[in-house]
Amino acid sequence: MKIVWLKGDYTGKRERQKQAAAEKCDIVIEFHFNSSNNPAASGTEVWHRQYSFPSRHLAVILHDRITALGFKPRGVKSAIPDSRASFINAYPVDCLVVLLEPAFISNSTDAQKLHQDGFLPKLAEAIVSGIKDFIKTTSYRKFEIIGLSVGHKYKTSNPADRGARCIFGDFEADHAESLAKLVADLLLQS
Repeated sequence: MKIVWLKGDYTGKRERQKQAAAEKCDIVIEFHFNSSNNPAASGTEVWHRQYSFPSRHLAVILHDRITALGFKPRGVKSAIPDSRASFINAYPVDCLVVLLEPAFISNSTDAQKLHQDGFLPKLAEAIVSGIKDFIKTTSYRKFEIIGLSVGHKYKTSNPADRGARCIFGDFEADHAESLAKLVADLLLQS
């Protein structure tokens, strides 16, 4: 299995989508975390490419694995054109794409889990086991190249963007990057 780190803008110039096409990514995982002005908002959402049954299938598996760790299930959602996740539809058509929002960093219960020792590795293990199970049960094609994209980080148009601020003072992109690195390490071990 090969891991490709997707960098650049994912809206506007769509550099990450172009890189995924050039690298021939089979699957792309976008790592983000939610935030809200409502501190009670909590839980897990997983977005999938619009009109892609395989992307939806992967999203359902990942949503179930993440919510099994105690996050409120907020559902699997299609990245329709007016949604905040619509940019994932610009990835190559033959690439399965999901956008993970495992928790709200603006919610004290969700954010506290992310800061507990040993929790982020458990979250990474849940994501990797979901990816592996999806690949095992999908016999119509091989999945050899996985693109990982850390939301809000590595943008060419705004290199300082770190996403929303977590209630503990760090940022969305910090959590997303830490999680993506753990996922990459586990995928490469398999």
